[in-house]
Order: sequence, then C-alpha cells, then structure tokens
Amino acid sequence: MVWMLIMGVLFAALVIFSLSVYLFVETETQRKARLAREAVKSEPEVPQKMLEMF
Repeated sequence: MVWMLIMGVLFAALVIFSLSVYLFVETETQRKARLAREAVKSEPEVPQKMLEMF
C-alpha cells in the first residue's frame, strides 16, 4: 500500500521532470531558429558560420 503511493509520487515526479526538460529543449531550439532567421534577414554570411558551429 505505502510502496504503491511512493511509486506513484516517483512516477509523477519523473513525468513532470521529463516534461520540463522537453519544454526547455523545445524553447531553446525555437530561440536558436528565430536567431538564425533574424541573422538571415540582416546579413547573408552569418548562417554559414552558424552552420559550421553546430
């Protein structure tokens, strides 16, 4: 009975943790994509440097 409660809490914590990591990665990639698009608008040779970095 008690171990089921503990397992439920651990499972919920795992789900919340993985969701927050996923959201963080998602926002980071969107931010990088937006920066890349802005760089494309401002000057054309920056994206080549960015592609070389990644």
